[in-house]
Amino acid sequence: MRAVYAYYQETQDAAATAIIGLKLNPEEKHAMILHIAVDHNLRGTGIGRKLIDEVISINDITSLEAETDKDAVNFYRSSGFIIKSLGEKYPGVERFLCVKKIN
Repeated sequence: MRAVYAYYQETQDAAATAIIGLKLNPEEKHAMILHIAVDHNLRGTGIGRKLIDEVISINDITSLEAETDKDAVNFYRSSGFIIKSLGEKYPGVERFLCVKKIN
């Protein structure tokens, strides 16, 4: 099952300020982040972490994972994910597996 969630701030326009897409496995209480994006002007304000925490709560998730590159790995690390290098999955591009276990 797949799901997309959006975060909206009270602004004059109706555009989402952040989105997250998940592949959910409700039976195992597991999800994989397929994509996450926060408006460039609002990065570093905690919206991405709040969005992750909210989808964990809504879906009663006990493990969450994502695959990412060097540009986003520190976001996941600072959000409580354990990081494992997958090596150079594509020529010249190191990829990382990010896993978060929720008690």
